[in-house]
Amino acid sequence: MAGVTNDTSHGVVDINVLAADHEWLVGVLRDPVNKAPQFRMPDLLGACVGLVLALDYPEDSVFGKLRADVVLRSNGFPRRQSQLWATDFARLQEVQRSAHNKFPNPNFSLDEILSACVAIARELSSSNSDLFDRARINTANRQRNWPRGATR
Repeated sequence: MAGVTNDTSHGVVDINVLAADHEWLVGVLRDPVNKAPQFRMPDLLGACVGLVLALDYPEDSVFGKLRADVVLRSNGFPRRQSQLWATDFARLQEVQRSAHNKFPNPNFSLDEILSACVAIARELSSSNSDLFDRARINTANRQRNWPRGATR
């Protein structure tokens, strides 16, 4: 179940990702270019979300991918638990609440929407450096918006 457990001290939310997408991200995580700083799974998942939501028509892209590809592999496929920054989780919830996810269309879960973002980011990225660049931007944006005196 996506988002059931919050780690409020770090601003992350537990979420499931389809195993194939998680395995690809583990490969990205282990890329020798991922250093100084070394980004972790919440950063990489957030980078996928950020890349997709920066597209001209992000909801069309997400639900197009869901209906064409993810729907064929999501039922019964194993999932891996991971974590996502709460700000990125909130952005996914906005996508989930869109008209694209309402009757008469199929209703997709947050983990399926996240997996669509990972799949799209994988297609968009000619190299892992695109994800690392987006993770840097996300980190800087989180820092600007983090309340003064709050601990992480």
